Amino acid sequence: MALSALFSIGECGAAGSLELKFSGTLNEKICSFEQGDQSQEVPLQLQSIKYFENYGRTAVNPFLVSLTNCSAATLAKMVQLTFSSTNIQVVEGETLLATEGDTDLVLGLTDGNGQAIKLGEVVPAGQIVSIGDGSVNRFQFGVYARAVGKVKAGSYSSTVMIEMAFE
Repeated sequence: MALSALFSIGECGAAGSLELKFSGTLNEKICSFEQGDQSQEVPLQLQSIKYFENYGRTAVNPFLVSLTNCSAATLAKMVQLTFSSTNIQVVEGETLLATEGDTDLVLGLTDGNGQAIKLGEVVPAGQIVSIGDGSVNRFQFGVYARAVGKVKAGSYSSTVMIEMAFE
Protein backbone atom coordinates (compact mmCIF):
# COMPACT_ATOMS: atom_id res chain seq x y z
CA MET A 1 0.00 0.00 0.00
CA ALA A 2 2.81 2.41 0.80
CA LEU A 3 4.43 1.54 -2.50
CA SER A 4 1.34 2.48 -4.51
CA ALA A 5 1.14 5.82 -2.66
CA LEU A 6 4.70 6.58 -3.74
CA PHE A 7 3.89 5.87 -7.34
CA SER A 8 0.78 8.01 -7.09
CA ILE A 9 2.76 10.99 -5.78
CA GLY A 10 5.41 10.49 -8.43
CA GLU A 11 2.81 10.59 -11.19
CA CYS A 12 1.46 13.96 -9.95
CA GLY A 13 4.86 15.66 -10.03
CA ALA A 14 6.40 17.82 -7.34
CA ALA A 15 3.82 18.85 -4.74
CA GLY A 16 5.86 21.79 -3.41
CA SER A 17 8.97 22.55 -1.48
CA LEU A 18 9.95 23.67 1.98
CA GLU A 19 12.88 25.79 2.97
CA LEU A 20 14.33 25.04 6.41
CA LYS A 21 16.27 27.75 8.20
CA PHE A 22 18.45 26.80 11.13
CA SER A 23 19.54 29.23 13.80
CA GLY A 24 21.13 29.08 17.21
CA THR A 25 23.04 31.02 19.77
CA LEU A 26 26.66 30.54 20.64
CA ASN A 27 27.54 31.50 24.19
CA GLU A 28 31.08 32.06 25.32
CA LYS A 29 30.33 29.94 28.39
CA ILE A 30 27.15 28.14 29.40
CA CYS A 31 28.31 28.06 33.04
CA SER A 32 31.30 29.59 34.77
CA PHE A 33 33.37 28.47 37.72
CA GLU A 34 32.47 30.78 40.61
CA GLN A 35 36.00 32.13 41.05
CA GLY A 36 36.30 32.88 37.32
CA ASP A 37 39.78 32.40 35.90
CA GLN A 38 41.41 32.53 39.34
CA SER A 39 42.70 29.44 41.16
CA GLN A 40 40.57 28.07 43.97
CA GLU A 41 42.65 27.34 47.05
CA VAL A 42 41.59 24.54 49.39
CA PRO A 43 43.30 24.73 52.79
CA LEU A 44 44.24 21.34 54.22
CA GLN A 45 44.00 20.27 57.84
CA LEU A 46 47.04 20.83 60.02
CA GLN A 47 48.36 17.46 61.24
CA SER A 48 51.39 16.25 63.14
CA ILE A 49 53.96 13.72 61.97
CA LYS A 50 52.78 11.48 64.82
CA TYR A 51 49.26 11.52 63.37
CA PHE A 52 50.50 10.09 60.06
CA GLU A 53 52.62 7.50 61.89
CA ASN A 54 49.47 6.32 63.69
CA TYR A 55 46.80 6.64 60.98
CA GLY A 56 48.57 6.91 57.61
CA ARG A 57 46.13 9.45 56.20
CA THR A 58 43.88 12.30 57.21
CA ALA A 59 40.12 12.39 57.28
CA VAL A 60 38.50 13.79 54.15
CA ASN A 61 38.52 17.58 54.04
CA PRO A 62 35.37 18.74 52.17
CA PHE A 63 35.44 21.47 49.54
CA LEU A 64 32.96 22.85 47.01
CA VAL A 65 33.19 23.38 43.28
CA SER A 66 30.63 26.04 42.37
CA LEU A 67 29.23 26.89 38.94
CA THR A 68 27.55 30.25 38.37
CA ASN A 69 25.44 32.03 35.76
CA CYS A 70 24.40 28.81 34.06
CA SER A 71 22.27 29.21 30.93
CA ALA A 72 18.77 27.77 30.55
CA ALA A 73 20.20 25.08 28.25
CA THR A 74 21.93 23.50 31.26
CA LEU A 75 18.85 23.16 33.51
CA ALA A 76 18.57 19.58 34.84
CA LYS A 77 21.71 18.56 32.94
CA MET A 78 24.22 16.36 34.74
CA VAL A 79 27.50 18.14 35.38
CA GLN A 80 30.46 15.97 34.39
CA LEU A 81 33.80 17.04 35.85
CA THR A 82 37.19 15.60 34.95
CA PHE A 83 40.06 16.15 37.40
CA SER A 84 43.51 15.89 35.85
CA SER A 85 47.12 16.61 36.70
CA THR A 86 50.54 15.90 35.27
CA ASN A 87 51.92 15.65 38.80
CA ILE A 88 50.70 12.18 39.86
CA GLN A 89 51.98 9.27 41.87
CA VAL A 90 50.61 5.72 41.83
CA VAL A 91 50.39 4.20 45.31
CA GLU A 92 49.14 0.61 45.67
CA GLY A 93 47.35 0.85 42.31
CA GLU A 94 45.67 4.17 43.13
CA THR A 95 46.58 7.28 41.13
CA LEU A 96 47.03 10.17 43.56
CA LEU A 97 48.27 13.75 43.35
CA ALA A 98 51.97 14.03 44.05
CA THR A 99 52.83 17.02 46.20
CA GLU A 100 55.50 19.68 46.02
CA GLY A 101 57.60 19.82 49.17
CA ASP A 102 59.69 17.13 50.79
CA THR A 103 57.02 15.67 53.12
CA ASP A 104 56.34 12.23 51.56
CA LEU A 105 52.62 13.01 51.34
CA VAL A 106 50.27 12.56 48.39
CA LEU A 107 46.69 13.78 48.02
CA GLY A 108 43.59 11.78 47.19
CA LEU A 109 40.29 13.20 45.95
CA THR A 110 36.76 11.97 46.67
CA ASP A 111 33.40 12.70 45.09
CA GLY A 112 30.27 13.84 46.93
CA ASN A 113 29.57 10.24 48.00
CA GLY A 114 33.05 9.75 49.47
CA GLN A 115 34.20 7.52 46.61
CA ALA A 116 37.74 7.88 45.26
CA ILE A 117 38.07 10.02 42.15
CA LYS A 118 40.16 8.49 39.40
CA LEU A 119 42.21 11.25 37.82
CA GLY A 120 41.49 11.70 34.12
CA GLU A 121 38.07 10.03 34.35
CA VAL A 122 34.67 11.72 34.25
CA VAL A 123 33.00 12.28 37.64
CA PRO A 124 29.23 12.94 37.74
CA ALA A 125 28.96 15.93 40.11
CA GLY A 126 25.19 16.52 40.16
CA GLN A 127 22.49 18.33 38.23
CA ILE A 128 22.15 22.01 37.43
CA VAL A 129 19.19 23.27 39.46
CA SER A 130 19.72 27.04 39.32
CA ILE A 131 20.06 29.06 36.11
CA GLY A 132 20.41 32.69 35.07
CA ASP A 133 22.47 35.66 36.21
CA GLY A 134 23.60 35.25 39.80
CA SER A 135 22.70 31.55 39.94
CA VAL A 136 25.03 29.25 41.88
CA ASN A 137 25.21 25.45 41.75
CA ARG A 138 27.49 23.86 44.36
CA PHE A 139 28.96 20.37 44.23
CA GLN A 140 30.82 18.79 47.14
CA PHE A 141 34.10 16.94 46.87
CA GLY A 142 36.84 16.00 49.31
CA VAL A 143 40.61 15.81 49.62
CA TYR A 144 42.83 13.90 52.02
CA ALA A 145 46.57 13.63 52.61
CA ARG A 146 48.22 10.21 52.68
CA ALA A 147 51.70 9.22 53.81
CA VAL A 148 53.78 7.24 51.31
CA GLY A 149 56.95 6.98 53.34
CA LYS A 150 58.47 8.43 56.46
CA VAL A 151 56.66 11.75 56.74
CA LYS A 152 58.77 14.85 57.22
CA ALA A 153 57.69 18.25 58.53
CA GLY A 154 57.20 21.00 55.96
CA SER A 155 54.81 22.63 53.56
CA TYR A 156 53.20 20.69 50.74
CA SER A 157 50.88 21.54 47.86
CA SER A 158 49.50 20.14 44.64
CA THR A 159 47.42 21.38 41.74
CA VAL A 160 44.64 19.74 39.76
CA MET A 161 42.76 21.04 36.71
CA ILE A 162 39.01 20.58 36.37
CA GLU A 163 37.22 20.35 33.02
CA MET A 164 33.44 20.76 32.86
CA ALA A 165 30.96 19.10 30.50
CA PHE A 166 27.23 18.36 30.56
CA GLU A 167 25.17 15.28 29.80
